Amino acid sequence: KIYKKAENLRSMRASTENIALALALVSIFGLYYYSVEKSTSTEFSSSVQRRGGKNYATTEGTERFAARFLASNFRVASFGDELQSLKISTIGMGTYIGDVDDITDRLVIAAIKDSIAAGINHIDSASNYRKGRAEAAVGAALATLLKEGSVRRDELIISSKAGFFTEKQLAQTAIGYGARDSDFDNTRRHCVSPACLKASIEQSLRRLRLEIIDVLYLHNVAEKRGKDLDAQALKKLFEFAFLYLEEERKKGRIRFYGLATFSASFRLPPGSPGSLQLSDLIAIAQSAATKFNQPHGFRFVQLPVGPDAPEMFARAWQNNRRTLADVAQEQGIVLVSSKSLGFRQKKRGAEKCSIDDSAYRSISNNPGALRLHLTRSAPGLTTALVGHKQPDHVRANLAILQYRPLSSEQFFSALRACPNAQLDKV
Repeated sequence: KIYKKAENLRSMRASTENIALALALVSIFGLYYYSVEKSTSTEFSSSVQRRGGKNYATTEGTERFAARFLASNFRVASFGDELQSLKISTIGMGTYIGDVDDITDRLVIAAIKDSIAAGINHIDSASNYRKGRAEAAVGAALATLLKEGSVRRDELIISSKAGFFTEKQLAQTAIGYGARDSDFDNTRRHCVSPACLKASIEQSLRRLRLEIIDVLYLHNVAEKRGKDLDAQALKKLFEFAFLYLEEERKKGRIRFYGLATFSASFRLPPGSPGSLQLSDLIAIAQSAATKFNQPHGFRFVQLPVGPDAPEMFARAWQNNRRTLADVAQEQGIVLVSSKSLGFRQKKRGAEKCSIDDSAYRSISNNPGALRLHLTRSAPGLTTALVGHKQPDHVRANLAILQYRPLSSEQFFSALRACPNAQLDKV
């Protein structure tokens, strides 16, 4: 109305005094509107902060969350040094698969809310999942839950990934920050140089609506660069990336970092292109962290784990013929599984693992839920990710949380009964 009044005054060629008065009122209205917006924004921000304490996952927060659920459904990740430990749910929610549309957004948001309400406090995403809409869905779900006060920010471990540049705008931003052509792979769709990481982290923070990402993974580095780079060049790539990530930790935009891997990295014998030794990576991280006078933040590794991907616990491919699980436990590295339902689950839906225990009868007729329960019980694993979103799948997977994970003896007994188990190659 004020703007309309001002326009009328102009059109009627009113006196200079009236025009000045109208403009003054417009000015006052504008200042008032700005102050209301600013106070509302500040109130919302401080409200979330007040309910959530720290704006990242903490020992106190994750213990508070775990206290509301079955204790056996959480594992303690102890990092030593000056870093805090975290209680992380044995099942986490992934956000990889799905169409790029509003319907999938709504399903993912609902699944995140249901998962957190049921006792899952680890949500995983990536910059390239569903062309960025996965991160945005996570951000929307978290914003709603935090505003409602049903969960606190310091109770949740939120992870994302950087490395893939499937959006032209993101690549242009990275180039603007100084990324060179040689920083990208030969498809120009993968990059973990400091400029690329800066662009990706900033975009992820905006989409997730967070101030700090708890875990930032480098996404499939060995898988994408292991064939075109020799071992020494790949090491240099990690050195520059880790150094930059330690700087981001110092700035307070990420808490921890790690590697999200798939077919190479820790699932190939030593000497294979793209195979990695965890101890070498830890040494690189320690060297980078000393430059910032802080304990290193390389604390997470994500890889496929399951009956047909047993490398984590069954292959002695790390230094001194040890398994990845053994070295990770010794060095305070959290192991997280992707592909927790197995690679062949969709193709061979009729095949299923079995658990010789009547207590699990309620999930024994659901091959996917049974495999997820088996995977989360793997010795040395902290969390098994599952990308559920369809309501019936969400319900089936969340039903697992009423049970304790299998003991080591139960796990290996059930594993040998799985049609796709590859224990014969140990």
